[in-house]
Amino acid sequence: MAEKENKKEIKTNQVSPDINQVKRVINRLAQSPDGKVFFNFLMLKCGFGNSSLVLDINTQEINTNSSLYNEARKTVYYEIRRLIDKEQLKEIEYMQLKEDLNNDT
Repeated sequence: MAEKENKKEIKTNQVSPDINQVKRVINRLAQSPDGKVFFNFLMLKCGFGNSSLVLDINTQEINTNSSLYNEARKTVYYEIRRLIDKEQLKEIEYMQLKEDLNNDT
């Protein structure tokens, strides 16, 4: 019984960081060249810009579980993306486009 109360006490003592502090940290990181590379990598790994729908190769029906998984992956980047300043976000998200254009020439 005392152990349950102790666990409950630990949970209530955990403090989540202030969203403004998190936003400042994310934007400091997004301003650096390494941060831009990191956020671009995260964007690509989370499937940003890709369709979430997955078709079953045998039945051609939508695979609900895989589609939900893809949408959940994208949500990770969407949550972080909303905290990044617009100018930094443009540079991060257009990095891939610039790289693709350079590879085409």
